[in-house]
Amino acid sequence: TTAGVLRRAAGMTAQRVPKGTPLRMGGLTVLSYNLLAPLYVRPIDQRTGSVQSFAAFEWSDESSLDWDVRRPALLRELIGSSADLICLQEVQFDKGVDGGFALPEWLRLPGYEVRVPPPAKLQEIANRNMRVLSTEAAVGNALLWRADRLAEAPPGAPARQGGKAGKAKAAKLGGREQSVQRVGCVLQGVAGGGGGGQG
Repeated sequence: TTAGVLRRAAGMTAQRVPKGTPLRMGGLTVLSYNLLAPLYVRPIDQRTGSVQSFAAFEWSDESSLDWDVRRPALLRELIGSSADLICLQEVQFDKGVDGGFALPEWLRLPGYEVRVPPPAKLQEIANRNMRVLSTEAAVGNALLWRADRLAEAPPGAPARQGGKAGKAKAAKLGGREQSVQRVGCVLQGVAGGGGGGQG
């Protein structure tokens, strides 16, 4: 997991805390969250003409999946975490008047910088969603980090763990096409911000 890699890189150990506990315990705090993009809630798959079982959420009622109910609750959790690094999955990007995709305004958290996939990758997933779900919407990952604790390292700065840069890959999981997006950068602590070294 992302959090596991960051803990190993910083020489830290995992610590579980009860839900709702403020995350300001010292050290580097990481929140990883799958937002469940609205597009992926009970969509009709054009390949089968029906909702796939993994997207049916049979255990959940409509009100629990309603985006107008979930979005404010998600925003409260993200802001309330005050996490140094927030790793988001299934962000449904907004389409701009220029045809490009951008992080939704509601995810532009005060005090956070952001990294999202390049435009070509967002368009690639939007094309896939148009083909499979009849909706041209980009869904992908995003990294947000607190600007008072972390900063993007200069180009060429080494990552503490080293390693090969990954390429996006497509895979089949349970008969379902998956698009794996790697969104990353090297971050370093901000002087006086208590962010420590590189993470």
